[in-house]
Amino acid sequence: MSLLGVTAKVEPEKEQAMSLVITLPQSQSMSSSSGIGMTQIKNRNLPHAQQRNSNSNTSPINTDHLTILSSMHPISRSSARKSSQNKKALLIRVTIIGVFILSGVLLFSDQILTSWNNTRGPATAVVSKEKMLHQQQQQQQQRINTNDFIVEEIDTIKNTMAGDGDNSNEQEDLMIEGTVIIGGGGDGEGDDDDDDDDQKIAYYHQAAASSSTSIQQHSLVLLHGSKFTKEDWIQNSSSSTSKNIISLFHQQFPYSISITAVDLPVKADYNQLVSLLEAMQDKGLISLPVSIVTPSASGFIIVDWIMNDDQDVTNKLPTYIHTWIPVASGSVLRFTNEQLTKIDLLEDFSIFAINGNLDKMGKKVTKKLVKHTSTITKSIELKGGHPVYLDSPNEFVNAIGFEITA
Repeated sequence: MSLLGVTAKVEPEKEQAMSLVITLPQSQSMSSSSGIGMTQIKNRNLPHAQQRNSNSNTSPINTDHLTILSSMHPISRSSARKSSQNKKALLIRVTIIGVFILSGVLLFSDQILTSWNNTRGPATAVVSKEKMLHQQQQQQQQRINTNDFIVEEIDTIKNTMAGDGDNSNEQEDLMIEGTVIIGGGGDGEGDDDDDDDDQKIAYYHQAAASSSTSIQQHSLVLLHGSKFTKEDWIQNSSSSTSKNIISLFHQQFPYSISITAVDLPVKADYNQLVSLLEAMQDKGLISLPVSIVTPSASGFIIVDWIMNDDQDVTNKLPTYIHTWIPVASGSVLRFTNEQLTKIDLLEDFSIFAINGNLDKMGKKVTKKLVKHTSTITKSIELKGGHPVYLDSPNEFVNAIGFEITA
């Protein structure tokens, strides 16, 4: 007899069969060793089963279908669900581990690549250095070519000026560098017998630009202090300007002022200064008389000239110098009151004293000049220290430019 047959014929038996399915595993587990489970099944209130047994006189009920019924038990289904959940949990764990591994690789990718490059880095580093060296050589060659071009241009300008000193307008927008030869001292004539005493003085020169109008041009000569050179006049030593002082003069007064910065030693005497001014005029760089700036120790050259008791020398001063611009020149303090009074009587000669507001010695110099040479002296105080021309370059340039062109 099959289970399906029983279910199809008698509907109440279906309910009894379902009851049997539910209770069967318990009875089976309790009677697995003694066989009493089958007796309990027979004692069930199953009329149809009893009638069938009496009619057929058969042996006890066949239990082949019990295995199928037990597999359908809720406990089995619960085990299946747990197995599925375990698989899902395992999959989730594997996924999480994979994500962690991938994150670690991404996080430490730079270190991994760096370590990998280091293992094979020497060849790469050599190539990189060789490439960098090649680029540096190319840049250096370009600078050399540019410098050669500039030198050639300067040499051409020098030759033109030497051949035709009055044609300096052709170089009006180009600052040039050169040297002049002066005698070692004495009368400043530079005789052939004194060639061993000749001295080369280096200079920078910025010519004034030509103008269609008749503008008077002034020559400005720049000396330097004991700790400086002519290079300081072309260096951008202040954050207040992007141009050097010579360029500032040419920018502010392009048509009226030519500028020449020279490397005359601070210990030079006035005879050497006279020789230098004459040599620069012969070369077409300046026109006498000039305005001369003497910062700090370089002021001794003018003081030495004025303190000389030779009347002819004193009368000669205005021929070479129109305006003396001492910038905190301490040598001025050597003057006696009588010597300064004599200067105050000179014609065609003026003094424009400059000092920084932080320079005590510079203030003393300006005060003495104003007190004893008030007729010919003007003064101005700018913001800065002893080298005030470097501290306030724009104000320095404008003050001098307006003074000598007035």
